[in-house]
Amino acid sequence: MTFVEGPLLRAFNLTIIKVETAGQTQHHGNAMSLIGVYNSDLFRDQVLERRQKIVSQRNGNTQQDSIETISKTLVSIEKILLQSNNN
Repeated sequence: MTFVEGPLLRAFNLTIIKVETAGQTQHHGNAMSLIGVYNSDLFRDQVLERRQKIVSQRNGNTQQDSIETISKTLVSIEKILLQSNNN
């Protein structure tokens, strides 16, 4: 996860967050940019916290449990993004 904060973005308290997958090469892999994230530190902390929960639960959960956990995480992230767009 990489944060981009130029002078214009900082003036509006916004950040661009770039997310890359492990093992990504120049021409392969997945990358995503979230533009205009408000309260990016809070967003980052919540994403990393949820990621850690998923990793720690992975060994004891079924695949369905993992899918449900990921779905809940994505819904939470969506709510955060919608709230930041309304501010």
